Amino acid sequence: MYVVSGFADVPEADREAFKRALPEHARLTRAEPGCHYFEVKPHPKIAGRYIVNEAFDDERAYKAHIKRANRSDWAKISRNLKRSY
Repeated sequence: MYVVSGFADVPEADREAFKRALPEHARLTRAEPGCHYFEVKPHPKIAGRYIVNEAFDDERAYKAHIKRANRSDWAKISRNLKRSY
């Protein structure tokens, strides 16, 4: 099992686009082979911060997820995120 957890900070200027695009990104990620769990939810106290928890079969499945995401609209929408995981 390959687990990724942490948080991402979304710049204020990108927050609306991020919130609109997140459900589709989550749906596509959950449909990927090897994805066991994918959850991104707002931090309860820090505006613009999202808690990230993901689990994949292995590192190969995770890298396939990253490759798919990098070729999607999500890459443009999330390009300014500060990721800590």
